[in-house]
Amino acid sequence: MAYQVVWARYFGLFIGGTTYAHTIVLATFMGGLAVGNAVFGRIADRISNRLLLYGLLEIGIGLACLTFPWLFDHLTQIYLPAAATLGFGSPATLWLKLALCTASILVPTVMMGGTLPVVVRHIVTDMADLGHKIGQLYFINTFGAMFGTLLCGFILIAAFGLDTTLYIGAAFNLMIGLFFVGVAHSPRTTTMTIYPGEHQSDHVPQKSDENAAAPYPYLSADYVYSNRCVQAALCCIAISGAVSMSYEVIWTRVVSLVLGSSTHSFTIMLVTFIGGIAAGGVAASRMMTADHQTRVAGAEPMRWFGLAQLGIAFFVAILIPIVEQLPFAFNVLSSIFQRRPEVYPMYLGVQLVVCVALMLAPTFLIGMTLPLASRIVVTSTDRSGTGVGNAFSVNTLGTLTGAMLTGLLLVPWLGLQLSLELCIVVNVILGILLLSLAPGASAKTIPKLVLIGVCALVVMVLFMPTWDPSVLHAGLYRQKDLVAVDFDVLKQSRQRMEVLFHKDGANTSVAVMKHKVTGTLYMTVNGKTDAGTGNDMTTQLWLGHLGMFLHPEPKRVAVIGLGSGITAGAALTHPHATVDQIEISQAVVEGSTYFAQHNNHIASNPRYRLHIGDAKEFFKLNAGNQYDIIVSEPSNPWISGVGNLFTHEYFEEAKAHLTPRGMMVQWVHLYDMSDDVLRIVLDTFAASFPEVTIWQCNSADVLVLGSRVKLELDEERMTRTLAVPAVFADLNRNGVAEQIRSPLQILSMQMLDETTFRRTFAGRPPLNLDRVPRLEFSAPRAFFEGAEATWLRALDARRRTEADSSLLLAQRIRKTPLSPSEKKLLTDHHRSRGSIYDIPLIRSLVASRQVMASDSPELQRELLAEGADGPRRLQEWKQASYQAGPESTWRENQQFIRDALDALDTWSGIYGSQPTTPPELEAAMRRLAATAPNEAAPLLFAAIETLERSNNPTLAYVSAVLLKEIIITHQLRPKDISMADLWYRVGVAAWNSNHHVDAQQAFREALNHDPEHLRTQQQLYVLASEHSD
Repeated sequence: MAYQVVWARYFGLFIGGTTYAHTIVLATFMGGLAVGNAVFGRIADRISNRLLLYGLLEIGIGLACLTFPWLFDHLTQIYLPAAATLGFGSPATLWLKLALCTASILVPTVMMGGTLPVVVRHIVTDMADLGHKIGQLYFINTFGAMFGTLLCGFILIAAFGLDTTLYIGAAFNLMIGLFFVGVAHSPRTTTMTIYPGEHQSDHVPQKSDENAAAPYPYLSADYVYSNRCVQAALCCIAISGAVSMSYEVIWTRVVSLVLGSSTHSFTIMLVTFIGGIAAGGVAASRMMTADHQTRVAGAEPMRWFGLAQLGIAFFVAILIPIVEQLPFAFNVLSSIFQRRPEVYPMYLGVQLVVCVALMLAPTFLIGMTLPLASRIVVTSTDRSGTGVGNAFSVNTLGTLTGAMLTGLLLVPWLGLQLSLELCIVVNVILGILLLSLAPGASAKTIPKLVLIGVCALVVMVLFMPTWDPSVLHAGLYRQKDLVAVDFDVLKQSRQRMEVLFHKDGANTSVAVMKHKVTGTLYMTVNGKTDAGTGNDMTTQLWLGHLGMFLHPEPKRVAVIGLGSGITAGAALTHPHATVDQIEISQAVVEGSTYFAQHNNHIASNPRYRLHIGDAKEFFKLNAGNQYDIIVSEPSNPWISGVGNLFTHEYFEEAKAHLTPRGMMVQWVHLYDMSDDVLRIVLDTFAASFPEVTIWQCNSADVLVLGSRVKLELDEERMTRTLAVPAVFADLNRNGVAEQIRSPLQILSMQMLDETTFRRTFAGRPPLNLDRVPRLEFSAPRAFFEGAEATWLRALDARRRTEADSSLLLAQRIRKTPLSPSEKKLLTDHHRSRGSIYDIPLIRSLVASRQVMASDSPELQRELLAEGADGPRRLQEWKQASYQAGPESTWRENQQFIRDALDALDTWSGIYGSQPTTPPELEAAMRRLAATAPNEAAPLLFAAIETLERSNNPTLAYVSAVLLKEIIITHQLRPKDISMADLWYRVGVAAWNSNHHVDAQQAFREALNHDPEHLRTQQQLYVLASEHSD
């Protein structure tokens, strides 16, 4: 199993990361195992020294795996030119991939498939021991697969990379092989060798009579099944294998919605699946243990084979209704942990608990089926190798078929839930068939079994609830805190989301939802929001526009990752640009159509070309394509497989497709990202691009821009670009906080210039490499901790005022100082971006004359706070600001309240002490509420939070009471403030000032306006917990 994990990663590097590519790897691996099962099972029955054969097989596996990295490099060199000739996306490339995969791993997989039948033939010398020993060997083999998966998923690949992991596995195979070769040549072993046709037992196996009544439960230990039973068992174990692999594929997708799609989550799911099978194998072994004295067999295999099928169907059926609740259950369990590094193993333990709850019972029964079937098909000990080989071979072919049909056909056509229900139907049919063929089954039994099965299926169809996509795709695994008091509250809150589109595609499960109140659209991929028209809008727009403003003549653009299509649509607003869009998921492509009015209808734009497939493969197979701009917009690197789009080899491939002055724009998030992980990303990027700059989209996202040459400031061209009507309208669309009026605003986004970046990120190891995927194994830990990368903020070159700064805006100011109107424009720009609250940044911008202090009370306070007498001067400024009286107009009262609250907030933020609140503030708030309620409501709403932060709960409650009176008396709905947020803030203020009845009433009002209001639910949950204590 460890080899399968490693080989899948290898082949993903040159045949792509699509489901079709993974299916090809699985087909080759399983096909080789099936051939080995069948071929070496027959060979084992014909030779004398089977230990020697086993040792040679292990040595052969080790030698083949030792040479695999070398062979892989040569196969890649064969594949790329041949596939490039066929063309990206050509169906013929699938056959080429299959042929090369087969050539590379067929030999070791065939030998792997041969090991178990050989061992069985060597060990089993008595039919009474057959079932017991097959079960034991199956358990040992499966347990080894589980252990190998665990080591690869958590330790070996992360620590050593793919090559070394393969070498470690090969070394163990060689040692095992040499050991058994030595044992095979020992005199003791030679004398104990059992030759074909010889038996240690004197008992003659009893051939079953198909029409005779079965002596069950007192079958003879030597009992031999009829040919009809043998053939039925082979057919059923093949179909059972297909259904079992279907369950694995479906559960993998379900788990990604419940636990997330990290490599660690996937490993835990796989370990649980294999562990359940191993437990079932040992249980079957114990059940089939015979009494050697009485020659009475244990459990009758055919009957238990059928019961196991019915049991699988039963447990999967009863688990389907609770799948929808698993995301909330995981949220409840994981929310109890503090997000610290040492707690991460416990968090993984919770994931294991969820997987066990979902899969243990059915996988336990699945694990019983193959040992039971193997006992049925073996008719004598001298043909045990052939019998076991046949059983394992057809089962392996079944698993191969199940994986292909489920991943490529069933899930895309039927979806996850219907695919599960179809598998249940197949299990029921297999169970009825096997029970009807079991010894002792009468003709009267069959109609009863069929009737029971049909009734059970009818009940399932009529009463099985359908999963709610708005709940499953809520991405609750991303929430660090409890999201709701109970599941019913959560489900009710999700009714605010209208599901416009939902599809379980071949690669991912995609949903597009619309908030019924705000109208905001969200696209979720495996439960994680990857695009939308809300907070993500700024990042999506700048990904498409930034390079177009900075490149001297951008024409050809490649965009990796479609999402909503807003990025590609932004690039296409530039009149001479053409866009090649590469997207791996067909479901994402279909979901993006719901964003047509937001992405400028890219699908109908003749300058837009869509390519569905793996981005790395696209570049490799289109070596002649050259682009002026390449935009890389993948998902988060903690998601399994996404780290491949942050590797050194990927960046090198992208650079090779850039024109001499071409630029790569790489999105990087700062949330759920530690500084250590960020360093890996930026050092890897720096190792490929000589000139790198960093630009800030917002507080959560940055754009890393790499090129071969330094950026050159061309303000005139940027001005012309901004003057293009489509570009200007796209940047200044409704719902975007910042309105772009000048290239200066774009230049002010630059955080790091080339020199500053290179001083810190020199492109030195450790790097994220194709064969050493560090990011994929370190990023999930940062995601768990909810880490925030703060390094870039500290390095931000805008925070320093050196005269020799290489920032483009600093170059422009040295050449042409900013005019007053330009300073005011930048001041407003920073205010809209929230930079006004970044005190060190604002101080630096004022000192470098990029913003105007006179136009901003906030900036005035920061200037006054400079120096040793800062506190005294700030206090003087505050006192001067507190000028408002009974004769003041409502505008004067409004401005006074704003200035006073800003001063209070700034004082406590800078000095950490409680300032003196002027008595005039309460009077001014009352006057404003009475004379201008419309203007007072949003200001009072802000005042509550500011006064609480300034440790003034009494005045905060006064603000809350005034706000409540305005709402009730004037029936106001303040603009840009949800009523749920408003009532929540009133409730918090009331509670903090010990007005508990008012607080409860306000919280109920908040939930009346928004039943899903998370902060209110959490507050009520906390209050209920405190009350119960």
